[in-house]
Amino acid sequence: MAHRSFYPFAKSLNEQMQTLKNRMQAHLPCVDRVSFAKFHPKQGLLKSFAESEFDTWCLAHHEAPLRKLHHLSISADNAIPRVVNDLNDIRHCPRIKTLLKQGYHSSVAIPCYDRQTFTGFVFLNAIQPNAFRAEALNGLKPYFDMVQFAVESEDHVVNAIELLAEKVQNLLPSYSPEVYSHSKRMGMYAQLIAARLADRHHLSDEMVEQIGMFARYHALSNIKLPTDLICNRRCKNAEQEAFLSEHIEQCVETADNIVERIGNPVHQSVTIFQQIMAYQYENLDGSGYPYGLSHCDIPISAQIVATANVFDVMTTHHPYHQAWSIPYALLELEKRVYQGLLSNECVNALRDHQAYLKQIIHKYPEHYAAMGLM
Repeated sequence: MAHRSFYPFAKSLNEQMQTLKNRMQAHLPCVDRVSFAKFHPKQGLLKSFAESEFDTWCLAHHEAPLRKLHHLSISADNAIPRVVNDLNDIRHCPRIKTLLKQGYHSSVAIPCYDRQTFTGFVFLNAIQPNAFRAEALNGLKPYFDMVQFAVESEDHVVNAIELLAEKVQNLLPSYSPEVYSHSKRMGMYAQLIAARLADRHHLSDEMVEQIGMFARYHALSNIKLPTDLICNRRCKNAEQEAFLSEHIEQCVETADNIVERIGNPVHQSVTIFQQIMAYQYENLDGSGYPYGLSHCDIPISAQIVATANVFDVMTTHHPYHQAWSIPYALLELEKRVYQGLLSNECVNALRDHQAYLKQIIHKYPEHYAAMGLM
């Protein structure tokens, strides 16, 4: 089932944007920044996704409802580029203020489509005002197509992993409505943490999205771990150790099989997917499994998923464990931090957004009947 409509080897999208910006400058030297904002139709949101400038993290992790962006909405509806000759003319917008602060003074947004369906914008920015003319933009069309292809290639890889992981998860003997809800909550918790840690760990928009996506499929094994093992993060005996090791081994093997089925692309998203599977039970103090890694040797994606998983187990009901309140679960997570098991910054990201955590739990509640608790 190898899928070859994407690059078999690809740099990160940000690196690809930088390369394409350099190539555009040979034709139009005033191009100082290239970015892509992806449209999410279910939410109606336009979200930043890829960026050519690695030192402008303040421009990443931005989203806004497209319907509230009047001129961009018109551009998307009519397939006409939106050109702003001087950003000072619309400086009332917070996003524009940030661009101006970074030194950019003109902008053009190129709407993109897949089979006539709007997918997002390629944005160009220039330091000088009045930088973009229609005839010059026409000469850059091949590069706009390359940007769109790079984003589509990214989506093909991630979506292929998601599709196969979803199928595997649905076929597991333990699959239930609660597993479905758990996976949804995990994705939202992990994406929340990743977004809050993004600047410190230089996580691009695409990486934040991928961590949230793959967190949903962190347990692709037919071995269901006991809740006390997940919460306490340490094995009590050799039997538990063998149990956990087999669970991890199955998760890793499943992930490898999925990657093989999509053609073994050398791709950042594949790395993140495999890191989550392999290292999510490592502890910061080196007492985890299967390799005994510690601190910065544990990928941040795995640290995020570990924290999200413990939090979700603590805040849901189980046969021998009643759900804890969010504040109490956060106190317990702090104990795991003190014990050297979990990341303090990951736990802090959850603590700082307790209202949002309540929204997630309300949106994807437990299925008590399926758990035999009703």
